[in-house]
Amino acid sequence: MKKISIKFFISILIAIIFTVDINIPPGTALAILYIVPMVVTFGESKRMIVFFAVICSVLTIIDDVVYFNPKIEYNIFADSILAIIAIWLSSFATIKYKTLKERSEKRKEKEGKAIVEMLFMTSHRLRQPICSI
Repeated sequence: MKKISIKFFISILIAIIFTVDINIPPGTALAILYIVPMVVTFGESKRMIVFFAVICSVLTIIDDVVYFNPKIEYNIFADSILAIIAIWLSSFATIKYKTLKERSEKRKEKEGKAIVEMLFMTSHRLRQPICSI
């Protein structure tokens, strides 16, 4: 059985959210659900996180364009703007967390190498006097 790609899963998730969002009349803040795919993209590259954030933002705008009517209250558009802000904040938070995690892993690896080197030097220093006896 093949493993489902995370990119495919995120794409399907975005498509489901868009389908539900486009079929429900304006006034419900379903676009905020686009935060879920942004969090799921944690394992992906920074470029891919930004790509999915752009896709989610464009789909939110498309939803507003489809339902555009001059008689619609502008608070509906404010909901979409807030959803887009939330999408980008969650994607930037995901990128920042990922960057901090990568730095932490590099630091741990560097400290681990330093400990191994120190143990190697200590063992050789202890072995030298014992060998001279």
